[in-house]
Amino acid sequence: AYEIADLVVLPSQSESFGYSALESLSLGIPTILNNIPTYNEVSIGSENYYLFNNTVETLYSSLSVAINNGLERVKQPNEWQNQYSIVLFGQRYLNLLIK
Repeated sequence: AYEIADLVVLPSQSESFGYSALESLSLGIPTILNNIPTYNEVSIGSENYYLFNNTVETLYSSLSVAINNGLERVKQPNEWQNQYSIVLFGQRYLNLLIK
């Protein structure tokens, strides 16, 4: 699903880890995140994300900025992408199932 996405919006008010954010960010998809501790942590070192402060107004502002920036995918720094790639997480899940 992420391969065809132009933009990902994650308005969660709480998250335990933030896999969805990691997946979209690892693919360089513009991602709008609620300004919560989990998303602040997973977005460190990433590019192409926008934070909003849990209000309709700030969400609208983040959407406007993302759209005005052209919704271009941004290649992530190699160390970040290697650590959080969707392929890596898929392999980790498979390894858990095999054990």
